[in-house]
Amino acid sequence: MVPSYGREHATHSRSFEGEKRGIPKGSQRIGEPDYVKISLGTRRSGVLYSFCLVNKLTFIQTSANAMLEETKGMILKRDNENSRLREQRDQLNAELNERKNKDSVRWHSIQEYQKLVDQQAVCMQDTLRNE
Repeated sequence: MVPSYGREHATHSRSFEGEKRGIPKGSQRIGEPDYVKISLGTRRSGVLYSFCLVNKLTFIQTSANAMLEETKGMILKRDNENSRLREQRDQLNAELNERKNKDSVRWHSIQEYQKLVDQQAVCMQDTLRNE
């Protein structure tokens, strides 16, 4: 005799598992909470179905509120980071402007000094020629 290894029950294992519990096929969805699975299978009981719908709506609202709070937190962090970067940018721009002004003053001083040196050289050449 050849062992069957559970083949005599193969026809039963192919049936929808929810049908064994009285839940119609297609009423359970992957990822739904248990109370939703139960409520979809017991639509004849209006009170339980209404209670489960309220629970489902509460669950959805709680999830939405959690996502909203998380998003608000992310926006607050982003705004704080933007403010910090703006302040840093403003400080760097102020420092850059100060350096530009210092360089401008130095450049003008060098040009004046060069003019004075050129005038002195001309005066010295004139005095040497006259002698």
